[in-house]
Amino acid sequence: MPVPAEPAEPAQPPAPTGPLGFAALLDDRSILDRLELRLSGLTPPPPGATYRVWLRSDDLALAEAAGDLPVDETGTAVLAYTQPAGEALFTAFSQVLVTLESGPPAKQPGPIVLAGAVDTGAITQFRRLLVRWPDSRYGTASLQGLRQLALNARFQAAVLREAAVNGDLPGMRRKAEHLVNLVEGSRGGSFGDLDGNGRAEDPGDGVGLIPYIWGALTQTQFAWATAADDQIAQASLAVQPPLQYALAWAGFVRDAGVELTRAQDPGGGPELSEHLFTAIQRIIAAVDPGQDTDLRALLAETDLTPAYQSALSLIQVPLVPPAATTVVSSTPGGSG
Repeated sequence: MPVPAEPAEPAQPPAPTGPLGFAALLDDRSILDRLELRLSGLTPPPPGATYRVWLRSDDLALAEAAGDLPVDETGTAVLAYTQPAGEALFTAFSQVLVTLESGPPAKQPGPIVLAGAVDTGAITQFRRLLVRWPDSRYGTASLQGLRQLALNARFQAAVLREAAVNGDLPGMRRKAEHLVNLVEGSRGGSFGDLDGNGRAEDPGDGVGLIPYIWGALTQTQFAWATAADDQIAQASLAVQPPLQYALAWAGFVRDAGVELTRAQDPGGGPELSEHLFTAIQRIIAAVDPGQDTDLRALLAETDLTPAYQSALSLIQVPLVPPAATTVVSSTPGGSG
């Protein structure tokens, strides 16, 4: 009896050369839950086959299909994928693959056409920067904690400014304490019951805006030292200037806040609270202004690129033929 022939693998299209595009992780419904990929110059797949995009873990044990990749007549291919549960993709995944598939959907990647991976030497520091920092109180990543506390500080400063304008001395002093403690963190030298009401009140998470900045500066410095790729090493240092700028203004906010907690009359409160509010706006602008036009105007006064934007570029990976990249991590990174 004749033996049935094995199903044929799909014919391989001509091998691409050089990076054909990039894959980027971005925020959508939550932190780093979205993958966006754009390629150009890609040869259409053979009849009966399709390109598929995968996310894969450092140790290759876990793979998640992000979707099929249509190619138009110009060789351009675009894909956007949001993690259904809103989980941070960078927690589990560090590699992006484009494979050539035929037949029903498989649980594991087929033949790899293009691949890219986050720098294996710096991946642990990048995760501490962006998805989880074990040294923080709740494991909050340094840049994410900084973004959250900066927005919280702006709200506290707005209430402080209103109290100062209304001549509410107790309210002004209490909100000034809130700001100092939020910026300084529970281990800071200025943290405490600064308005003398018997309670040390902190509307933040106890870590402090300044410690989050120092955490991010330390992580980017270690990333520079451990990155396998020289360009990634230099890009890690590029995150630091806006953080140093934010650190200087955070010191001003702390010191101005301490001064306001000691005020005996509200006379100078409106002017100082206005300066304090603007300082926090400058911190937000340096870290992550988003689409806020006022913040972007403040940032335009400097030569800085926002820290969060620069940090996201560290985990944007070029997609190249597998012979031109290493997708197996020799030093698996972790979130801890």
